[in-house]
Amino acid sequence: MSRMLWILLILTGAGLLWAGCEGSETNEPSDSDGDASEQELTEDSDEENGEEESVDLCEPGDFRCHPESPDIVQICRNDGEGWETYRECSEGMQCVDDNCEALADADETDDEPDGDEDGDVPVDGDPVDTDGDESTEETDDENDDEEDDGLAVPCPGHPEMMLVEDFCIDKYEAVAMENSDCTGTIYGQNEDDFPEGFQDCVNCMEDGLCVDHFDCRTEAWAPQTEPVYACSVPGIIPTRFITWYQARRACVNVGKTLCSSDQWVQACEGPENNEFPYGPDYMDSVCWDNAGGEEPLESPGETGGRIGCESSYGVFDQSGNVSEWLSTAEVEGINYYLINGCYWLCDHTNTEALSCVGEIPYYTGAWISRESIGFRCCLNQDQD
Repeated sequence: MSRMLWILLILTGAGLLWAGCEGSETNEPSDSDGDASEQELTEDSDEENGEEESVDLCEPGDFRCHPESPDIVQICRNDGEGWETYRECSEGMQCVDDNCEALADADETDDEPDGDEDGDVPVDGDPVDTDGDESTEETDDENDDEEDDGLAVPCPGHPEMMLVEDFCIDKYEAVAMENSDCTGTIYGQNEDDFPEGFQDCVNCMEDGLCVDHFDCRTEAWAPQTEPVYACSVPGIIPTRFITWYQARRACVNVGKTLCSSDQWVQACEGPENNEFPYGPDYMDSVCWDNAGGEEPLESPGETGGRIGCESSYGVFDQSGNVSEWLSTAEVEGINYYLINGCYWLCDHTNTEALSCVGEIPYYTGAWISRESIGFRCCLNQDQD
């Protein structure tokens, strides 16, 4: 009897031991769950890392509507690696064809709503307010106000220019190029790098040099056997070392003219009559100048390189970067012409010179070329 009791006790203990082992095995799935979670986290991390490593390449200066927000226009970065916000469309407007445009009137959008042939009941089932003329008129008035607010609109037929009431102006400071399609050699990057057949003065030439400046007739043309063309393109150091004569001719070669002082200032001030292209008050480091940076700028920047340095009309770099030749003369018949916009060495001690109007009228001899002076072109609406 005692022996049988011992046998039963031994068998019972073995059973308990086996059950304990089996129970410990059943706890293993919790560890495997943890491994799975870690694996999922690793996969997610790999996916995130993969997204960070992938680069959305694009053409510098190109525009597009934000793929996830129709209210935002994006611009391709100057390095061509990704997009950044260019502008947010105002209320009542949406990005269409890479530009902010007024939304369609309510009458047009409500004629045939999706999913309802009769047009009496919208998709969400709410009845149409047939007596909603007042709200429609209010919407139309709001859209009209938006259209009259001087929003940036490309020049018809000239996407490289912006529309300013009755004229158009180059969006960027000019880059003088070898070919009319803005290809080939870029001139004005170094002193005296223009071709010999693109003269720097008018009919007072002697061995290729301009002489007797005060007797040069401004309406006369210099010989031009190698024409140069003014281009408005982003992401390039603007042309400098160019005389007023050459700048005027480069504009004419593409069917445009040098901007007058009134045109230039109007495009800069916008309909708000801002003192600076970006607003009423000076702001450090918004434009390419030496006001806010710790390290002084030593050269001009690329056209359109400072996204915030833009007027309400969508015109870039009218403050700082390079000064710009204008067609306005100091005195009729005397070859001194206004330049405006100051340049990259202007700083916070001389902010008036960086304003749209400038500190004082600054006239320079038309035969002079400097590293700090560039240009841009304009086009009257009846000129095209």
